[in-house]
Amino acid sequence: MRSSFSRPTSMTLRNVVNEVNADRHTRLVFIALCCYLASQSYMIPLFILGPSWATWPTASDIVVGLVIVAGLVERRHLLSIMGARQRTLWGLFALIWLWVFSWLIHIGMTDYPSSAISVGGYYIYRMIQFTLIFVFMSAVPLNQGRLVALRRVTLATLVFVCIFVLLTFFSIVGPNQLGGHLPTDPYVSGPWGAYVLAQGGVGWGTIGYNHGYVALQILMLTALHLHLSAVTRANYSILFIALPVAAAFLTGSRAGLAAVLVFLLFAFRRRPLPLLIFGLAAVAMLLAQSAFSLPNDDGLLYTVTQRQGDLLLLANADNLNGRHQIWLDHISFLNENPMRWLTGAGLGATMDGTDPVGTNAHMLFLQVILDTGIIGLILFLAVFWMILQTLWEYEVRPRPLFWVTVVLLITAVTQETFYPVAAFGHFLGLFLVSMSLALNDSTVPWRPEKQEIGLRALEGVK
Repeated sequence: MRSSFSRPTSMTLRNVVNEVNADRHTRLVFIALCCYLASQSYMIPLFILGPSWATWPTASDIVVGLVIVAGLVERRHLLSIMGARQRTLWGLFALIWLWVFSWLIHIGMTDYPSSAISVGGYYIYRMIQFTLIFVFMSAVPLNQGRLVALRRVTLATLVFVCIFVLLTFFSIVGPNQLGGHLPTDPYVSGPWGAYVLAQGGVGWGTIGYNHGYVALQILMLTALHLHLSAVTRANYSILFIALPVAAAFLTGSRAGLAAVLVFLLFAFRRRPLPLLIFGLAAVAMLLAQSAFSLPNDDGLLYTVTQRQGDLLLLANADNLNGRHQIWLDHISFLNENPMRWLTGAGLGATMDGTDPVGTNAHMLFLQVILDTGIIGLILFLAVFWMILQTLWEYEVRPRPLFWVTVVLLITAVTQETFYPVAAFGHFLGLFLVSMSLALNDSTVPWRPEKQEIGLRALEGVK
């Protein structure tokens, strides 16, 4: 294995000159890519089009089309996908081929209904969409100016998302206003119906009806901004620690809040003072809230504080919101036919398909087994093991995207974090874009002094 500090032999002077020239001819792809990051701030469907609410197009869906068109127009000037990016791409291709094979095999089975066929097809469509985003992002030449632009877009997106979480929680802006163009009939709009009917008091912001997705979107944007700040040597303000934590708290997602807190502990383990200051301030605020407002059981802050306080009661099964029973029911379904453990029941079988539970497993690893069996789980874990190894070797310290991947895999015990389910929108696409940035030659720490850039930049936290 090559050392993190060795310089690749392929990086000749001619390659460098070619990359500089390519910057001038890939503006459309880069602009479309910036638009994709910006579109992560508003994940509400723009209009009603498609066979189901799950396929209603969002801004991100439209921008994906623009990225593909721009990439095809400027394809001659895009970089070759090699090294770490190529290995990751092959891993994604392997997952797609396994899903397609599993889906096609189960279509011919009598106990695999049309609803499961639709859900399985949706998963494949989303995975191909996200892989295409990874391909074009990996092939875009990046210089320091472009990295700074990406950092600013990511920061603006993060702040926008956090502010609207606060606005919808305190009913300054209601989800019914943000999504008023969508139908309220749950038979038509599915879970978006609940979003449209909500007038406030929920920390959903402009992301969606699933508070877990909202919290993870905040976490992923925070990690990406931290990564780009390290690469561009930008100081990281303590405000951008406090704001994501406050927003994640108000989403009401316990797994999301825990993920944000654990990630920040890892990312700032060498600079604990900012976290200590913010932690003391948060404790003081909670104590003040307890003294003055929390006795009012009807208060929103009382409700969300009580819910988030359950994080300390990990041994209480009631805090799993029925997940333990869902897990047991799905395991019983697998045990009915031991062959399902090996090959799975087929993509989408858990959603009104052959699995009578009729819902997702609410655990990523169990979901993978239900759909593609232990064979699929082995491949899935192998791909993520490769991603973690690659990030550890390539990413600039303090390796925020490495640590956020570790944390997200931990949260996957209670949700389908890295699965293209409708409730998680374009989260997997945002994750793969972040991975492509971490593995881009412009951000890879080939020299020891470059490895220390990120650490020196983050030491300027203020």
